[in-house]
Amino acid sequence: MGSKYLEERAERLAEAQFKLADATELELKALFTETGKAMDKEVSSFYGKYGKVQSSPTFETLADGTKVLSGYTSKVVIPIEVALSKKGSSVSRIERLNGTMNELIKGLTAGQISITTVALKKAAKSVYYDTIFTTASNIGVGRSFELLTGSQVTALIKNPLNGADFVTRTGINNTDLANKVNQVLRNGVTQGLSIKDMTDQLKPAINGSYANANRIVQTEMTNTMTQAQLEGYRSQGVKEYKIIATLDKRTSDICTNQDNKVYDVDKAIAGLNAPPFHVRCRSTTGAYYEDVQAFTTRMARDAETGKNFYVPARMNTKDFKDIYVNKSVTRSAWDKANM
Repeated sequence: MGSKYLEERAERLAEAQFKLADATELELKALFTETGKAMDKEVSSFYGKYGKVQSSPTFETLADGTKVLSGYTSKVVIPIEVALSKKGSSVSRIERLNGTMNELIKGLTAGQISITTVALKKAAKSVYYDTIFTTASNIGVGRSFELLTGSQVTALIKNPLNGADFVTRTGINNTDLANKVNQVLRNGVTQGLSIKDMTDQLKPAINGSYANANRIVQTEMTNTMTQAQLEGYRSQGVKEYKIIATLDKRTSDICTNQDNKVYDVDKAIAGLNAPPFHVRCRSTTGAYYEDVQAFTTRMARDAETGKNFYVPARMNTKDFKDIYVNKSVTRSAWDKANM
């Protein structure tokens, strides 16, 4: 079966995990939407209890440049003295609202971690056992291996990137969200914002946190997949692995430069010589056997049609882009240069 079999399996397995990440993002979107609605409800309740109608004059500019009073507009605002009033409490009303928002964000954080953990554990188990099966099928003989324990799965999904695991990064992300929400509320009271203005300003903070949550999920999915593959390689005595970047026009320069490079399994370090190499990295790895690399193929994706086709295994991502995306080199010229 050789290299083609290994790479096809690795690429299809990676695609399955990225689809799992996409499904997880949908769950996170529902969670963030629910939290955003709960925040809007709290703000509406706050304005309903303590809001006061504020009238402001409106003016019309005449042809000669003179401004004349044309009427009045009114909106409900929260008077500063009302917002800062403690009314028998140890904290002010705006601080109590901030506390409620912080509790909602704590629930959001717990939900994110739970949803992400379930998805990553599923990926870790799937990739680990599939890697063992694929490797054993390729060499025609399998070695005994240990079933993953709960603690091993936890270790695989919490392998830290840049010194922090996804739980820590999720907490940091949502602490930043809490600070932004609290700032919006305080500024809103100070600036005399209406309820609509206030909720409109909360949306960018929530949307930004959701975007960060998605980046964490996609990056962690690649990291978990890589760690599970490496564990599978070790169990089957595989000494080396090869980087397999996605062959399409979206592939980053970092992954283009790493594509087809071979590294020792025992020296793998995520971000340095193993995926993920960057945020939302889609590269994966494949077991490497030097004696089966020649005259084999790997799967690529057509930049225009999106359909898959096969190219020589020795063609890396830079070659692919030169031939099929930038069209700076013809396939026949590349074949002659790489005979």
